[in-house]
Amino acid sequence: MCGRGALSKGDDDLFTFDRAERLVGSNMTFEERELASTGPMRGRGLYLVPASGVAENPLQLLPLIQLRSVPESEEGAVYYYSRRLTPDEGQGFRFVSYHFEGRPEEQIEDPALTSLIEDLRSA
Repeated sequence: MCGRGALSKGDDDLFTFDRAERLVGSNMTFEERELASTGPMRGRGLYLVPASGVAENPLQLLPLIQLRSVPESEEGAVYYYSRRLTPDEGQGFRFVSYHFEGRPEEQIEDPALTSLIEDLRSA
């Protein structure tokens, strides 16, 4: 299961997210549910968490997979990193969606992704 959410409350042992979005398998519909976690999760990040129960140490996905809102509709779509744009195309990265026909390609400038790719190249 892939999830993300906004923190509603937390104590020393457990973080609770009132509205976590959940995406399971190839289903294009995001479900909202309450999610409890033993670790913090940033609101815009995507995490791998169990389908039910407490998320113990949720694993944050690298920004090579992004959930993006599509301005022309109320829908959100999952986009996957495709490649870095050539200088003729501009700056940033090309992301593609395999299930959202309304806008199957996005050009995105993302400083965190730029830094990540530079770190990977130098490793």
